[in-house]
Amino acid sequence: MNINQQSYIKLIVDELEKGNVRFKEVYSVFFSKFQLSEKTFSKYWQMGNDTFEQQSIELEKAKAEVNIQMAKEETKALRMDRVERVSITEDRIIALMHILDNPEYLVNDYLVRVVKGKPKVQNYQRPLSMMERVRMERSLIQHLNQFHKLCNDYVIGIDNEVESAFYKIEENMSLEELKEATKNIGLNFNV
Repeated sequence: MNINQQSYIKLIVDELEKGNVRFKEVYSVFFSKFQLSEKTFSKYWQMGNDTFEQQSIELEKAKAEVNIQMAKEETKALRMDRVERVSITEDRIIALMHILDNPEYLVNDYLVRVVKGKPKVQNYQRPLSMMERVRMERSLIQHLNQFHKLCNDYVIGIDNEVESAFYKIEENMSLEELKEATKNIGLNFNV
């Protein structure tokens, strides 16, 4: 295939990629550039469509391969060692217990004010709001439940005292009730 034929097919493929798929519309672009007859164009139109179809198939295969590879990597990341997951969950529980135990715990926040027509950001620290505290308590309960599930999956025949402590955990427990329910678990949650 010579250079002219390649440029004819490339123009047709480019137009198809742009979404211009009608014979007459692509022919008008083709004719304005190359001044060839409609019969000649129809020969290259077929070749261009075949090339475009082949490129589309290869592109879809490549996208599918990338998606499969990404799914494999995500699966590997999710297949974290159970001991690691227990450790991470335990660390989160301890951090949440520490925050909820400390009534003077401050969070970083910011305030945006307009001074002389320009926005000015002012950073400050504030105590947890009641809603933030409730969300953290709920998050703590969810992490404890997750920890229980991981321990049950990991340790066959979990101690009855520990198991009963986890069954006492409910969504609407206060922090004091939660501490009481988990004090016999054997983990250092009292930071």
